Amino acid sequence: MNIPNCKSLIFEVSNDGTAVVTINRPEVRNAMNDSAWSELDDITKYVEENPDIRALIITGAGEKAFVAGADIHALKDKAPVASLMNYNPARHAVQKLESMPKPTIAAVNGYAFGGGCEIALACDIRIGSEKAKFALPETGIGVIPALGGTQRLAKCVGMGVAKDMILSGRVIDATEALRCGLITYRCKPEDLIDEAKQIASRIIRRSPIAIALAKTALGEAFNTAIQSGLAIEQLSFAVATASEDKKEGVEAFLEKRPAVFPGA
Repeated sequence: MNIPNCKSLIFEVSNDGTAVVTINRPEVRNAMNDSAWSELDDITKYVEENPDIRALIITGAGEKAFVAGADIHALKDKAPVASLMNYNPARHAVQKLESMPKPTIAAVNGYAFGGGCEIALACDIRIGSEKAKFALPETGIGVIPALGGTQRLAKCVGMGVAKDMILSGRVIDATEALRCGLITYRCKPEDLIDEAKQIASRIIRRSPIAIALAKTALGEAFNTAIQSGLAIEQLSFAVATASEDKKEGVEAFLEKRPAVFPGA
């Protein structure tokens, strides 16, 4: 698969297999239009299918915004049936961030409003700079979050905080986001990308097979009853024990050397 051709996004891959996507529309605080969503959809597909890419970081260009929301002009003429039936690259891209077997990290450097907050929520790990701000303000224009925000925010921070943010449109800063679990790390703005890359580096030193299986099991933690979740965990463990990664990991541990996982 060819590297996606991007105009609204910058896509880079480092030697260790960490990909960085930068939403590059600073003139509109990185608000996402249809073209940008399509590019993000193409990139998530490329990342998932490229075996040389081990982790994905998403951030925004400039110092003011991660993603300040979606293009409101596109909403003006959207028909109800079209919003349900038509292919939606935004919904597809956000879902892919959550479901892909590779780890995803949101490096939030400013405003993460609306669709921007929903992009961050779909990522496995969220790190915010001290200037990060989060909101789901859609009720103020007569709609609701439609890229999983109502579901993922409630599971992330609890129903009380989620209802407060969505019903009132309240903006929370990085301090509160850290306290309520919306982000896991907070850092100085100038350290944000380096911090995200360090987190990615810690993850990609581990087994890709185990990471993918762990993501699947963790994803079911909120979606199934405990017994079903435990069954999925045991099945995932059984699959892991049959992998070459497990063989290499155990041998490396016993030989007191770093493991070199084949990802198989």
